[in-house]
Amino acid sequence: MGYRFRFKNKAFILAITDVKCEECCYQEPFLKELKDELDSGNYGFLGDLNDRQTGRSEQSVQIARMDKSDVEDLKGTDQIHFHDLPAIFVVK
Repeated sequence: MGYRFRFKNKAFILAITDVKCEECCYQEPFLKELKDELDSGNYGFLGDLNDRQTGRSEQSVQIARMDKSDVEDLKGTDQIHFHDLPAIFVVK
């Protein structure tokens, strides 16, 4: 996950899958519904207290997807722990 994405999106949904996982494809309809719902404009992230005090506007919530092999590097830095795949997290 790139630094620019993390900097631009203070909160996002992270979906972790594994190309070798046969069950991971079953979350595709859920992610599609979730994306459609988030794109509807009914949901957003207001940021932290500092953002609200400075008048920054609401951000849309993005969905990021990573393969298990890419997450190994991320686990130590972002404190993401998972045991079963597929996995979905809200990251702030």
